[in-house]
Amino acid sequence: MPRYDEYGLPVFESVRSVFDQVEALIADGKVAAAWTLGFGGVAEGIAKMAFGNGIGFRFQQKLSAQKLFAPCYGGFLLELTDDAATDDLMVIGQTTEENTIVTSNYTLQLDDLLQVWERKLEPVFPCQIKGKVTVPPTYFYERKEIKTSSIQVAHPRVLIPVFPGTNCEYDTARVFERAGARPEIFVIRNLSAAAIEESRRIQRRRRTGRLRKIHHRILPQP
Repeated sequence: MPRYDEYGLPVFESVRSVFDQVEALIADGKVAAAWTLGFGGVAEGIAKMAFGNGIGFRFQQKLSAQKLFAPCYGGFLLELTDDAATDDLMVIGQTTEENTIVTSNYTLQLDDLLQVWERKLEPVFPCQIKGKVTVPPTYFYERKEIKTSSIQVAHPRVLIPVFPGTNCEYDTARVFERAGARPEIFVIRNLSAAAIEESRRIQRRRRTGRLRKIHHRILPQP
């Protein structure tokens, strides 16, 4: 965890040092799981990592309530491999195969703890919904003919218009490129009606020029 100043803010140099250390551990393959500490502190991280992975935890150190529950931004909770060096790290415990979180004063059952955690928002966002198990119908379609374009080209061109609010145009272009097409991303400007009309004229001119090239390519010479 990083150091904090008198105002309760993380010291930047300390945060950078923590990040560099965690990055090096991950690059060396020494980190099996990681959690970024936040508002709930260490207690939140231990509980949610145990919930998500179904793995128990046993504290080796007796942490105060301040260290367990205090907000901690810029710190990490790491599950390390057995061969990781821990000389300059604060080791607070180890994972177990039991479905519990064990401290020196008490033992918490993960199932009970998870129910308490989920119960708070269950009336608002229910997740324990009992539904009927139904078998979806099976549909079968036999293709009788294949439709193809009358314009035969080796690399079909694909226009990908980009409007305000759309996304994934680069991902879409990469998929078409892998399939052998030549995609073009075209941004529709919409600051004004004149800008939209200008975008239409530009695309119309580009399309007309491509069709002429295609016709020259496929029509026989006189």
